[in-house]
Amino acid sequence: GTLNVPLSASFLSYGGQVIPLDRPLFLIVDSSRDGAAEEAVAALRLIGFDRVEGVFGADALQEAATATGRQVTVAEAAAGLERGEMVLVDVRGRAEYDAEHIAGARHLALASLANSLGELPRDRELVLQCETGSRSAVAASLLRMNGFDRVANLAGGIKAWKEQGLETACESGGRGAERPRG
Repeated sequence: GTLNVPLSASFLSYGGQVIPLDRPLFLIVDSSRDGAAEEAVAALRLIGFDRVEGVFGADALQEAATATGRQVTVAEAAAGLERGEMVLVDVRGRAEYDAEHIAGARHLALASLANSLGELPRDRELVLQCETGSRSAVAASLLRMNGFDRVANLAGGIKAWKEQGLETACESGGRGAERPRG
């Protein structure tokens, strides 16, 4: 039932897209990082989240680490997609997706994912993907919070996919940049 939104440069962007406004918030922060709780609370207030009702530290952090969920490698994802066992969901913005994406990926931007849950199949594992794996980790935690139990994050995102020399496509139907294998 938790969301994984790391306290990073993208905290407000990702958090603002997935944290529900109508519920009180309880934060789990790394208590070894001085000022992390205050930083998170102040940042959330900037975008209208005034109901932070509790902050938990390092003891809860270990338990919450499971919220990051299963990570799949590029090789595992490519094989699972080829066998039809997985569905790849690209959670990047429309312009990013149109410019280049993994062929066969469904596009559901992180900002609209919570409103599109009914469009996602539950009979196969959903592999979430973004540029490097951070937005998709947030998206994966959002799906798990909403009862999806077959969810994974593509470690390294489309960047890792391309580094492995696998093909991409662009919205115009052409091929994306091909990378030499090796």
